[in-house]
Amino acid sequence: MEAKGIIQDNEKMLARLCVSTALDKGADAVRITLNKTVQNSVSVLNSVIDRISYNEDRSISACIFANGSYGSFSTNRLEEEDLRSFIGQAIENVRLLAPDPCRSLPEKNSKATGCSKGDELGLYDPAFLGLDQERRLKIATEAADGTGTPVQGCIVEAVEAEYSDSCDDEYMVDSDGFEGRHIETRFGFCAETTVKDAGGNRYSGYWWDSSWKLDTMDIGGVTATSLQKAAAKAGPFPIEPGRYDIVVDPCCASRLVSPIIQALNAGNIQQNNSFLKDRLDTKAFSENLTLYDRPVDRHCVGSRLYDSEGVATVERTVIDKGVVKTCFTNSYMAAKTGMEHTVDNISRACMVPFIWNCRKKEINLKDIMAAVRDGVYVTGFNGGNCNDATGDFSFGIEGMLFRNGQAVHPVCEVIMTGNMLELWNSLAAVGSDPRKCSGWQIPALAFRNVELDA
Repeated sequence: MEAKGIIQDNEKMLARLCVSTALDKGADAVRITLNKTVQNSVSVLNSVIDRISYNEDRSISACIFANGSYGSFSTNRLEEEDLRSFIGQAIENVRLLAPDPCRSLPEKNSKATGCSKGDELGLYDPAFLGLDQERRLKIATEAADGTGTPVQGCIVEAVEAEYSDSCDDEYMVDSDGFEGRHIETRFGFCAETTVKDAGGNRYSGYWWDSSWKLDTMDIGGVTATSLQKAAAKAGPFPIEPGRYDIVVDPCCASRLVSPIIQALNAGNIQQNNSFLKDRLDTKAFSENLTLYDRPVDRHCVGSRLYDSEGVATVERTVIDKGVVKTCFTNSYMAAKTGMEHTVDNISRACMVPFIWNCRKKEINLKDIMAAVRDGVYVTGFNGGNCNDATGDFSFGIEGMLFRNGQAVHPVCEVIMTGNMLELWNSLAAVGSDPRKCSGWQIPALAFRNVELDA
């Protein structure tokens, strides 16, 4: 049975109408994407409802191929007469553009099949449509209450929390006969707690949880965890500049993976803006790094059956024991560069666990800190950047100095610097503890001999 979602049959008909209209008006090919989103949120400040919001958006985007030229257009006016006019004007504009022989719809045999219902991956919770505002208010206020007893001599100054839910429904059709739909619900709760110590210094801690399914979201300890994280920052000390082993918490470890994914984008490679240019099928990283994409796992955030062009996603190895195996290449960049056509981007990044002198299959943060023994435990990043072309980076970090695997004191005003290739060649451990609520499943990580400046 087809999932309900929020796109109605008449709206799907409008998308198909755009395809037929474009062909009737002389387009060579066309791809139409209909997006519809409903979002709700309830914000709570110190256990009192502070703000309620509701947003509903729908739009149609059109990729038009005509006379060897290409253009993309979008509108939120979804009446039949308006859409006919919109498509006609779009085609006229495309004909004014210079031809681009690299632009076309992807090959038919590369596109996904069996993806027209929208719930094939099981990421839609019908409970979304049954939620009323009273239930949302109840969830928000109950979850925001329960900060627990202040710790480490700090008192709670403010607790800001927000419950949110949303449904994203996408319907895509093209003139080659492709039809795809992806429906995904998301329920989330986050909290930020501000505490003050005896000296009047303020610290904030943030935590969250989310899920595609309402009754699997674990929000009971979110507010209390945000308090613990705030209080843990009290009384920070600077550290001596130098090289340290570091352990990175799963809640922020994706910050260090993101530059790699950026560097594997074919567009960046083609524009000489990638530190992994010319590294395909060569060893660029530590043999401890194996990164793969698992985009078709059911009930997993980040999964998708097709990309923005309708091309089928498949599980693939991105980096195998340090060797770069995959670049992310859409149909345009494949035609322009001669690179293998894959998909437009990674969907659900996963890593193979590793820790030296250990045969455990399940490796958590505590195991890694015990193995590393001494260093800096990174719990968050505060600004900074990475140069896409060279891989040089500078990130502000927050966290704890630890000895013998145990936290000693929080650290402050620390800058982490280096180069991505050097950093990932110093990879010492990969956990098996990513947060399930994240699309990218990046676990706890450890690196050796990283430059930290106060």
